[in-house]
Amino acid sequence: MEIINIAEPHQRNRVIKLFSELWGSTKMVTSSGCYDIKNLNGFVAIQSHKILGIVTYVSRKNGIEIISLDSLIENQGIGSKRLIQIEQICIQQSKNRLKIITTNDNIHALNFYKKRGYTVLSVLENAVEKARLIKPEIPKVAKNGIQIKDEIILQKIMLNSNTDKIVKSIIANNSDLMNILNIIKNQNLVQGALAAGSIRNTVWQKLHHQPFKLESDIDVAFFDASVPESANQEIQLNLKKLAPQYKWQVKNEAYMHNYDFSNQVPFNSVADAIAHFVETPTCIGAFLDDKNRLQLIEPFGTYDLVNLIVQPIPFFKQDSEHLSIYKERLKSKNWQRKWSKRNILIN
Repeated sequence: MEIINIAEPHQRNRVIKLFSELWGSTKMVTSSGCYDIKNLNGFVAIQSHKILGIVTYVSRKNGIEIISLDSLIENQGIGSKRLIQIEQICIQQSKNRLKIITTNDNIHALNFYKKRGYTVLSVLENAVEKARLIKPEIPKVAKNGIQIKDEIILQKIMLNSNTDKIVKSIIANNSDLMNILNIIKNQNLVQGALAAGSIRNTVWQKLHHQPFKLESDIDVAFFDASVPESANQEIQLNLKKLAPQYKWQVKNEAYMHNYDFSNQVPFNSVADAIAHFVETPTCIGAFLDDKNRLQLIEPFGTYDLVNLIVQPIPFFKQDSEHLSIYKERLKSKNWQRKWSKRNILIN
């Protein structure tokens, strides 16, 4: 799957046409304003030259508002991945909240956002009727028979700025982790990063005032569909020769989408893969950029990690089958015994 900025000239006309088919015109009218797809930021997901999803947004002083989020194929994670993409932008721009407006008839959207950590901020009665004065083509009754009248404003608070600083400080002051990050960088892996347990455990040890100990594998994640999955072993052997004191585990995330369930949509990046790790505090990665600056990959932020909260990501909350994987991990990891301050949430 290819993710393209909708500002790309060769995609703009296709996006405008599809948006008009979905929404009746290129305009979106809500209580927050009147928007034209031609002027919005956003991304389109394409596979085999076919558009699978579109997300558009506007950036404001204290947050980002998603103007539209459309998935043309249901239950394939298209919408979820675009939502995570905008959440990452929100974090990168140091915005503290993400907002989206839907309508009272859109029960599916309400459930979708609530499962992903969004809460209802307010309900604006008869707001859609006012919007129809500007955009008359807005239907009065939805396909499910519900009258379209009210706007429901949802938001998600992105509490990451301070906790990011804490995580970066813990990593930067750990000589082993910084050595590992330098070694990974020198391998010139595509999107190469240190991920998951070694970062999570180090943060937890520090917050519990425990001595540092690398208790888990050194998980090296990268994303390169141009090399075979078997290349993992060669890279891993090379790392063991360079630094045998570490227990290296190398994964090309281009091949890891079916790890827990078969027939899943392939990941499109290391960040996308990390966003599918089972619990929120494990969804963490780090790398050194071209200027040797420490950067974090944090699709769900660092709030849970620093505040000692363990909970399943939305993907593993969707049903009992998914939730069982999370519960089994809790049993096998025995985190509560190692770190007594854990606040473990089951669902």
